[in-house]
Amino acid sequence: MVAILALLIGGFYYAYIMSNALERYDLKPVTPPDLVTLKQLSSPPYGPPSALMISAVKTISGTPYTSGGRPVVVYIGADYCMYCAAQRWSIVMTLLRFGNISGLEYMSSSPAEGDLPTFTFQSAHYASRYIVFQGFEQEDRNNQPLQTVPSNYTGVFSNYGSAYPFLNFGDKYVISGALWAPSSLENDNWTSVYTAIGSNTTLGNQIKAGANVMTALVCRLTNNQPASVCDEPPISSITLSVSYLQPLPPGSALLMGVPADYIQRWGTPPHGVRQE
Repeated sequence: MVAILALLIGGFYYAYIMSNALERYDLKPVTPPDLVTLKQLSSPPYGPPSALMISAVKTISGTPYTSGGRPVVVYIGADYCMYCAAQRWSIVMTLLRFGNISGLEYMSSSPAEGDLPTFTFQSAHYASRYIVFQGFEQEDRNNQPLQTVPSNYTGVFSNYGSAYPFLNFGDKYVISGALWAPSSLENDNWTSVYTAIGSNTTLGNQIKAGANVMTALVCRLTNNQPASVCDEPPISSITLSVSYLQPLPPGSALLMGVPADYIQRWGTPPHGVRQE
């Protein structure tokens, strides 16, 4: 009994130490060396595609989002959310293929959502010749209101599931929910994830596969520009067999606001969605 108790105490202490090790970096600017590393990791070779991830993309019929003649990609999520924690890794990889990010900060999902290493877009700025990126973290790590999504974006968000994370590519394609399971990030930190991406581990390949799907969507918005990205394998060979996604009927029953296909992919999330 004493030995078991000691093991339990040791396990809780280790979890506490690991949690603190991540939390102390929350909202700290991503260091220049880390940004360089992320930029390098986002470069070719891009790694494998994923048929399961491609099937998560849905087409919608809306007025194309543009700003200054460039298509707009909108992200809606929350700092506490484990599914957002996973998705942001692939989003960052995608964005760095088309431009540069400044103001990106470290973040870890809430303790209830696994304390997973990730980033936050709440203070980020994006510069690209090809697209405009607008990221909104609606709630902070403590589930408190943080950023307000403009009304011209909230309609699409609520019509197509209201699940964190939500991505709208020019109001032509949407991804509701994470492309890969956040549990893959358990017991990791930023450095170990960088290593995973660079060494083609299962986690690294998931991140890159998610980025490849997003990259293919952006290339569709930009008419395959730049060619240095869009003509690179496997981006050039990804076939997006996407289906049209009808808006949800008023009053439709959603389990915690999560679309059925999202639940089929990753199961019922503990907290990683927004109730409407």
